[in-house]
Amino acid sequence: MPRARMDEAEISIKKEKILDIAAQIIMEDGYQSLSMRKIGLRIGMTAANRYNYYSNKDELNIAIRMRAGRILYGDLLKAHEIR
Repeated sequence: MPRARMDEAEISIKKEKILDIAAQIIMEDGYQSLSMRKIGLRIGMTAANRYNYYSNKDELNIAIRMRAGRILYGDLLKAHEIR
């Protein structure tokens, strides 16, 4: 019997987990050593399944940078509120 489709919340959680693993690899080994294969091995995901969330390394890179920007923006807002 096929698995039920994931809802948006489950997809979002999976994408965040992929971003967490990618960021960890970048911090440990640098961006040049980041690969979809390494991410899949660490997260236990098949090659075909990885590409359901991010189509390539460039798309993943953009998502990582966007998340970092959101975090920085939130931190700046908090710092401004403290003043």
